[in-house]
Amino acid sequence: MLLAGETGSAKEKLPQAQGWDSWPTTFFVGRDGLVKAVYAGFPSAASGHLYKQKKDSFIATVERLLGDNQTSSR
Repeated sequence: MLLAGETGSAKEKLPQAQGWDSWPTTFFVGRDGLVKAVYAGFPSAASGHLYKQKKDSFIATVERLLGDNQTSSR
């Protein structure tokens, strides 16, 4: 999902994101249409171990969701 436009309009477009004010924020939506994971912000490569840890977690989330065999009920 891509939310484009003014930052103030994000709350209107995605009311479930209470207190959300980090950019970039990635919402992973499963095949069932529900939010499965949220990554708020992202450390730079200069962050060393923290960057590698977040990058590995991000990749693992993508792989897990791609491997999910549930089909959407929509």
